[in-house]
Amino acid sequence: MSNPVLEVAVANTGFAWLDYLPPIAQPLSNDTVVVGRRVRVSVRQRELIGVVINVKATSEFAKLKPVIEWVDEQPLLPEALLRFYRWLSDYYHYPFSEVIDMALPNGLRQGLPAALTPITLWQLSENKRTVDPNQVFKRAPKQLALITYLQQHAPVSSTQLASQGWRRSLLASLAHKGWLETIEQLPPTAEASAQTQQADLPLNDQQQIVFDAITKQLTDYHCHLLHGVTGSGKTEVYIQLARRVLQAGHQVLILVPEIGLTPQLVSRFSQRFCEPWVTLHSGLSDQQRLQAWLQAWQGSARIVIGTRSALFTPLPQLGLIIVDEEHDVSFKQQDRLRYSARDGAIVRAQQCDIPILLGSATPSLESLANVARDRFQLHRLTTRAGNAKPVNYQLIDIRRQPLEDGLSKPLLTAMQQRLDAGQQVLLFINRRGYAPVFLCHACGWIADCHQCDAHLTVHLNPDYLQCHHCGYRRALFPSCPSCQGVDFISKGVGTKRLEQRLMELFPQYPVIRIDRDNVRRQQTMRTLMQQIMQGDPQILLGTQMLAKGHHFPQVTLVGVIDADHGLFSTDFRGQERLAQLLLQVAGRAGRAQHAGDVLIQTHAPEHALLQTLISQPYDVLAKTLLTERQHALLPPFATLALLRCDAKTLPQAMTHLTQVKQRLNHRENPQLAVLGPIPAPMQKRAGFFRAQLLLSSVSRQVLQQALTNLSQQKDCLIMRPHLKCTLDVDPLELF
Repeated sequence: MSNPVLEVAVANTGFAWLDYLPPIAQPLSNDTVVVGRRVRVSVRQRELIGVVINVKATSEFAKLKPVIEWVDEQPLLPEALLRFYRWLSDYYHYPFSEVIDMALPNGLRQGLPAALTPITLWQLSENKRTVDPNQVFKRAPKQLALITYLQQHAPVSSTQLASQGWRRSLLASLAHKGWLETIEQLPPTAEASAQTQQADLPLNDQQQIVFDAITKQLTDYHCHLLHGVTGSGKTEVYIQLARRVLQAGHQVLILVPEIGLTPQLVSRFSQRFCEPWVTLHSGLSDQQRLQAWLQAWQGSARIVIGTRSALFTPLPQLGLIIVDEEHDVSFKQQDRLRYSARDGAIVRAQQCDIPILLGSATPSLESLANVARDRFQLHRLTTRAGNAKPVNYQLIDIRRQPLEDGLSKPLLTAMQQRLDAGQQVLLFINRRGYAPVFLCHACGWIADCHQCDAHLTVHLNPDYLQCHHCGYRRALFPSCPSCQGVDFISKGVGTKRLEQRLMELFPQYPVIRIDRDNVRRQQTMRTLMQQIMQGDPQILLGTQMLAKGHHFPQVTLVGVIDADHGLFSTDFRGQERLAQLLLQVAGRAGRAQHAGDVLIQTHAPEHALLQTLISQPYDVLAKTLLTERQHALLPPFATLALLRCDAKTLPQAMTHLTQVKQRLNHRENPQLAVLGPIPAPMQKRAGFFRAQLLLSSVSRQVLQQALTNLSQQKDCLIMRPHLKCTLDVDPLELF
């Protein structure tokens, strides 16, 4: 190869790529593959890590620097995956170099070698393998259970043991006593077929029909939408489809919306497969994420379960993508590259020519519209698996009713009955903290965030005030800044306040609170889930973390504390999201032999949405909402893009967006509508004033062309310390 020029994507430089010559000390041969390899380069007297994205014969620049050195001996990112990253860059109008940077684990961005490090495996010490542990650990059931587990499964990695709930301290204690020893071993290589640990469950008639239909189309691209009511056995269909794909020698990627759903899914897959698997999510350390990424890249990890960022992972034998809870807004990233992992997964499946399965009890309106357009194939599971029966709904009119910190008398009575019967109760409230408002009883002053147009939320034990929008935190005020009074009132109810009240009302039953304040680590979530699954009568209290995807066999009553949020939302998606949320949380009830009831407290029991939810299938409501969207030319019958501007003053933001609007020339294109600029619903956030410009078109091509023209004008989408302009294509949040 004579005098080739390397296009290198280097993040944080402001360029999509930079041109370099090959390293002087390491010339290229004609058969050397360089695209996808990392290189160390010099940029403005800094040494940075980049990725080669193209090789060309010439450059428009006369003088080029040589690459300092190759970091990798082989491509780290295959060209097919780079093509997918390019689509993300083009569609969401985000710099290509920054997309690649986001796709790599932190260790690879820093130039660490792409090499697996040995993992620690635990097994019984050789001199203890003939000793009967039942005689030694009569009074230590946890230690006996762990010894018994290792007798059946050893050697086992620390990660696998943690996923089963075994604590590191217990391992260390048994190792100190001489019962356990560790060995170092590289992660296991993949095998040609899946091995079974636990037998597959028998599929019911509906599950079998779905399984057979999808199995016939596993060799090329098809997008399947599995609409199954809560508790209908969607996960069992996932598992058996994954087994079929693994038996063919391929890998499986499973995307879940939140980390909180990962432990249960991992547990079910680990119980059913001996195949190597990894998880990828933000809760991992840099080293854990690097090792999991490398196992997927090398093909040794056959199953990858992760949140939205797992979509970027290289999988050389990818054969199936599963997106669980496809409707969930958590699949849309709200900063930097504002991509939809669900939509991106569909494109990646198309490019790889493999099937993709989207699953949900409450499919998004976009997915249902794609079914109507024959882009997706719809499969239904209309009955609950096993002996589980449909839940019974009841609306509780709380107008003029006395409430115990948000709890009505009918709900309290029903809770007492279920708990006394030895069953579990789940209460849902979508508001964490102790109370949403901290005010002075003397003058009415309210504690607001000085950086946002929002009230500070009260948190107790420890006591502090926090803004849930920008993260600002401060101690409680000792006296009122307005009148110097000291009589404060916490108005409203959050999860922490409700937890305290429930402990007073039901002192004989434990209360398990699950929200982002209480569950910050996966191990905490795992421990709480184990406590719940023991089946003892208890009260489960939580936010959306508790509402979706979990299987709680002993929960027979679900109480929704306040269903009114979303009924009168200014966001056109408000009613769709409320319906999905209510049906998802209701689906936690009655999943085993006991019937389930759902009590929904509301000030608007006559509202059409609530009446439809409790009396009709989700399809009926979805059809009504789709008709409304079509008449209003809103997604999925139009495409949107939101241009946001943050500035130190509101006039600055409005002026900049007015200038951007003038450059769009939308009056010359009747298919492009531009609304605004207007102040954002929350005008001030994190110290910046915000304004927005909404672009809409019934033609995705027209909208994309307009956005391409904008992105090519660097003074439109600017990022300066005091003026930031960001673009959100297909926005889910309009505030």
